[in-house]
Amino acid sequence: ADVVVLAAPDLLYRDAGSWVWRETKTSVTDRRFDRPLLERYPQLALAVVLIARGDLGGDPFRARVELEVLRPDGADLEIIDPFAPANRVTAEKVLRAMVADWHRDDQYAARPGRSCERCEVARWCTASSVSEAAA
Repeated sequence: ADVVVLAAPDLLYRDAGSWVWRETKTSVTDRRFDRPLLERYPQLALAVVLIARGDLGGDPFRARVELEVLRPDGADLEIIDPFAPANRVTAEKVLRAMVADWHRDDQYAARPGRSCERCEVARWCTASSVSEAAA
């Protein structure tokens, strides 16, 4: 599918001509992660795929993805190599899982939610519970 992805990294900078994508999070919890980083923070998975494919350009030699976790007692910096095969496979798997339902959808049925309460056309929407309440 032709898709436009809007991504806003917390920090995108160059290190000797190579792109570095850094995400920053805050935490007061234990330093251990309950899931792999690419699953816990899918924006890291997107960064891995974009850098590994060369979509950002630049020299791949020092290109990397970083996760900086800020804590009350200091900071942890995790570095993810986007060219490591295991990281790339995991990143692609994470992204595929996120878009699988959307990609298979050929009905485009409305999925009403809380935002329908503020929608100015909800009274005409057959899928909206707001239209039922107004009737």
